[in-house]
Amino acid sequence: GGKIRSKLVDQLSGADGVIIEEGTSGEGGKEAAQNGMRKSIFCLNPAGDTPSSARLFDAIVSGCIPVIVSDELELPFEGILDYRKV
Repeated sequence: GGKIRSKLVDQLSGADGVIIEEGTSGEGGKEAAQNGMRKSIFCLNPAGDTPSSARLFDAIVSGCIPVIVSDELELPFEGILDYRKV
């Protein structure tokens, strides 16, 4: 849920080359999400209910380029890395 996720679904549903799937909790849902990320070039990472998200790390580990949709996400090593250059 959430406002950002709803808007993303509205804007991107049916777009060519875009796959949107509703996730489920538990090991099966996590495995399905990781498999989807491994097949993708870009993965949306909308804001969640915490400042950091496992979704971001899952995307990076899966070799998917994370597209961060949040103003308040805490990135790993942000005190050391200049993410604007990445």
